[in-house]
Amino acid sequence: MKLGRQWIPALFVPVLMACSIGLAQEDYFIRTHLSGDQVVGTVETEAVGTVTAVLVGEVLVVVGDYQNLSTPVDRLVAGGAHIHRGAAGENGGVAFRLNSDGGTAGGFTGIYALSGDEIDTLKSGGFYVQLHTESNQAGELRGQLAPSLTLADLVGVWERPAATLSSGTTIEASAVEITADRRFRYATGVEQLRRGITTSDDPFRLEGSLITFYDRHEMCSSPEPGSYQLEMSADGELHFLLHNDPCAAGAAELPRAAFVRVPE
Repeated sequence: MKLGRQWIPALFVPVLMACSIGLAQEDYFIRTHLSGDQVVGTVETEAVGTVTAVLVGEVLVVVGDYQNLSTPVDRLVAGGAHIHRGAAGENGGVAFRLNSDGGTAGGFTGIYALSGDEIDTLKSGGFYVQLHTESNQAGELRGQLAPSLTLADLVGVWERPAATLSSGTTIEASAVEITADRRFRYATGVEQLRRGITTSDDPFRLEGSLITFYDRHEMCSSPEPGSYQLEMSADGELHFLLHNDPCAAGAAELPRAAFVRVPE
């Protein structure tokens, strides 16, 4: 059963209340980003977007935005904006249509009554949002509706080993520490981190699986806030996926290298 758009104002009340009080029902809150590199086959695009989804009982409320699409949303592709069923890296059929503003920038909304099976699929990360455009009818932007991360999932020291990316770029080893009082510390290695030799020590906010903080890495002294999509793999590796970063240098390469938790 799909509920009509006229229900949106009434159901936004619990959504906004949940967001403002820190999400007591954190298991049912998802905030993620849309990007071309999540589309199967990868799409090179300057377009970006965000998605917020909240499950209240059996009712799923979805709201999002997008900008800088290469061409307008293609309404001939079943409206052009959908929630598909499929795991990350896989294509799947349309499960729900979203109400989109169309054009190259705008917003989209949707409210749906989910079955028990659909709720299980949502909580296991088995749905994704995809926008289809006139020049990329198979999809220009995609975002996986992955389960939210909690602070407890992240607290600790994480190390990224040196690696050579698929592009041929070599990245040096680095380490981050995420603390229970919501501090994000970055260093060139675990030893430096534990000795307090850091290039970043910033407060952050965690919303779903988006972490927002002030980027003060050596390569960038900008005080502008940056946010990253966090993704935890099944084997416990932590990936930082670019969402919005005032420092462009090397940022797009970051998703290719995983951080591994360092034992205490």
